[in-house]
Amino acid sequence: MRTIDEHPVRRDVPRLFIPGPVEVEEEILQAMTRPMIGHRAPEFTVLGEALHRDSKRFFRTENPVYILTSSGTGGMETAVRNGVRENVLCFVNGAFSDRFYKVCVANGKNAT
Repeated sequence: MRTIDEHPVRRDVPRLFIPGPVEVEEEILQAMTRPMIGHRAPEFTVLGEALHRDSKRFFRTENPVYILTSSGTGGMETAVRNGVRENVLCFVNGAFSDRFYKVCVANGKNAT
């Protein structure tokens, strides 16, 4: 497996910074054909530790990096339940911010 520093930049494929669909590199498609790793297997622990370490390097931070295995809405709910006590100010200017507002209200927060 290559590290972040060893990953080549491909110029022949458009770089789409959108939720999806996006172009998936052949290396990733091939990796997805391998058997799954059980979440209690030693290999999963090794993979998770490497992912956290490399994520910190990628984001250039020493702070904790939280990796969620949920949908975007699940991530919003995680943030609201763990990061908002009572009040939250939401700027609704599209579908995703509207979803965030609704997640806040659904979780009993005073959202404006």
